[in-house]
Formats: sequence, structure tokens, C-alpha cells
Amino acid sequence: NTIGPELNKIVGRKAASAAGFAYSPGMKKLGDEGYVWTPENLDKWIADPKAMLPDSPMSQLFQGIPDAQERANIIAYLQTQ
Repeated sequence: NTIGPELNKIVGRKAASAAGFAYSPGMKKLGDEGYVWTPENLDKWIADPKAMLPDSPMSQLFQGIPDAQERANIIAYLQTQ
């Protein structure tokens, strides 16, 4: 929980809900609105985080993964954790 929040059990978890991580205001707002990390929402985030939260520090550091199969592989892996 230093560079990013714990990703184990992220699929199905509400955004900004991992204890011990200092989320950005935009991510906290998503969580407050009940946004859940479904496979579809994870795909959108991994594809282009800046489109979801333009002012998020993560969207400044990570430009996204354009390849749909690579994103699917990442999400499939996360679902096993």
C-alpha cells in the first residue's frame, strides 16, 4: 500500500476501499459514488486511466495499455488473487 493499493481481491471491490492507502480525491469520489472494480471497469481503467480520472496521479504515471488481449490477461490474473 505504498505505491498503490493492494490489488488482491480487487475484482468486485468498491473503488478507494483498500485500508492503508492515501487515495486521490478523484478516486475517493468514485468510491463514495459506489464505483466497483468489475472486470469491465478494470478494463476501462487499464486501457486509459486518464479518460476516467484526468487529474489522478496514477493517470499521470501510467498511460494505459491499448492491447485488449493484454488487458484481458491482466484482469484474468487479478481475478485469481
